[in-house]
Amino acid sequence: MTENYPETGSDGIATGPVWVNGQPAEAVSAWDRGFLYGDSFFTTIRIVGGQPAFWPLHRLRLISNATRLRFPWPDLEAMELELAEFISSAPDPDGVVRLTISRGPGPRGYLPLKDPQVTRVLAWSPQPDYAPELSETGVDLVLCKTQVSCNPLLAGIKHGNRLAQVFAHQELESLGAFEGLMGDGDVIVGGCRSNVFAKIAGTWYTPRLERAGVAGVTRSWLMQYASIREVDLTFADFEHATSAVITSALLGLMPVRSIEGRELELCEEIPGWQHQYRKDAGL
Repeated sequence: MTENYPETGSDGIATGPVWVNGQPAEAVSAWDRGFLYGDSFFTTIRIVGGQPAFWPLHRLRLISNATRLRFPWPDLEAMELELAEFISSAPDPDGVVRLTISRGPGPRGYLPLKDPQVTRVLAWSPQPDYAPELSETGVDLVLCKTQVSCNPLLAGIKHGNRLAQVFAHQELESLGAFEGLMGDGDVIVGGCRSNVFAKIAGTWYTPRLERAGVAGVTRSWLMQYASIREVDLTFADFEHATSAVITSALLGLMPVRSIEGRELELCEEIPGWQHQYRKDAGL
């Protein structure tokens, strides 16, 4: 099962509005380091009624990612004004904005400029057309053969190099699967496009992100709201899970119906989490 993006042209390419550095555009420099090396980071923001849901958590992500990747400190006030103007010009008050920040154009080679002029890209798209009943019935997960790319320096960051996820989604497409769990050897890191939480022996756990993975905004929200333990989880551990949830800015909190055909329970905590999440998101 794949996402249905209504704003996709007949050639399969997205067609939503795009701004580059505050101006309508559809291209960046051929020398932009985000394009050349994946020297960038991004956050995916759900827009509800013309407002960016969970913006304070997205702000924290932008600051953390910029700091860890040694980017210039982001001008968040200017960025917020630009985002608000972009959202107001979008074709629908509900949708998705991907905010990407690259280190901008530079000389040939890997060494960046000491004082780079970053590139900001805002891209709008509609909310993916997930079947509404999935938030109640749950989704089926498979175990991906594709492994995550491990680098402790990049663990938790939503950086621009997502080749492992590209390969994993091709794997899911071939299987007709909604989502898959990716690992580092026998240790689970998360889903291809989501974070994962599992209830084992009455306690909720989520994978520790010290070698790989993305610290998602919805993951951050749930860890603040509920009692969750962050630990190293193996695929063998997941065989003892009685319930599970996957999260992302676009999925929200979605229960897991089965993992590799083994059925799980929809435990009593999940509907309460979903209710509070929708309330906090303005849905």
